[in-house]
Amino acid sequence: MNTHPQLFLTAPSPCPYIKGQMERKIFTWLTSDNAKNINEELVKNGFRRSQNIAYRPACEKCSQCIPTKIIVNEFVPTKSMKRVIKKNTDLRQSKKNNVATEEQFKLFIKYNKTRHGNKGMSEMSFEGYQRMIEDSLVETNVFEFRKISKKYNRLVAAVLSDELNDGLSMVYSFFDPDEKNRSLGTFLILNHINETKKQGRQYCHLGYWVKNSSKMSYKARFKPQKRLVNGKWDVVE
Repeated sequence: MNTHPQLFLTAPSPCPYIKGQMERKIFTWLTSDNAKNINEELVKNGFRRSQNIAYRPACEKCSQCIPTKIIVNEFVPTKSMKRVIKKNTDLRQSKKNNVATEEQFKLFIKYNKTRHGNKGMSEMSFEGYQRMIEDSLVETNVFEFRKISKKYNRLVAAVLSDELNDGLSMVYSFFDPDEKNRSLGTFLILNHINETKKQGRQYCHLGYWVKNSSKMSYKARFKPQKRLVNGKWDVVE
C-alpha cells in the first residue's frame, strides 16, 4: 500500500447478527486520490466498503464474521440453483452507473421494511440512499433486473457492486419481496458469479459469513469459496 490510512475504532453497539453480542468495527475513510488502491489492499485483509468508508469487525469476544469470496471458475451450481436460474430467465439485466433513482429507492424501502422491519435502512431517506449508491471513489455500478412485457417495465431487483482487481464485490442487493417464488436472493448471487466469470475475474466477494446467523449462513452454500481465517485465505469446498 502506497499510503497508510489512519484507522479508527467504533464504540460498542448491539450486534445485528448474533443476539446478545456487542460489536465494534475498525474503519478508515476512502477519500484520498489513492482510494482505489487502498481499498484493494484493505479488501485483501477482510475489509468491506460502505460509501467512502472501509470497515472490518473488531469485536473483543467474538470472531464469527468471516470474509468470504466465491472461486467463480470452479463453482458449479446445484440442481436447485439451476432451477432458480431457470425461474428467472424472463428477467432482463442492465448494468448502470451508480446513480440513485426514485424507482430503486422505492424497491429498496419495500425490501427493507418487509425483510428487516421498521429499523435501520427501512427508515432511510432518499438522500441517504443516494449517498449509499453514489458516494464511492472506486469503480461502482448498479445491476438492475427488470420484468418486461408490453404492459410494464418493472424493476424487481438490484445489486450495488464494486469492481476490484480480482473480482466483483456485492456491496448490497435488494429485491421485490412479493416475488417469493423466484428465490431472488440466490439468483442475484448466481448471476453475479456469472458476471464475474464473463469479466475474466477470479472471485465474487460476498462480504461476511456468520455461521450462527440466519441472515448470513446462506453464503456457505456457494462453494468452493475462500474464507479469511487468522490472516490466511483458506479454501472451503
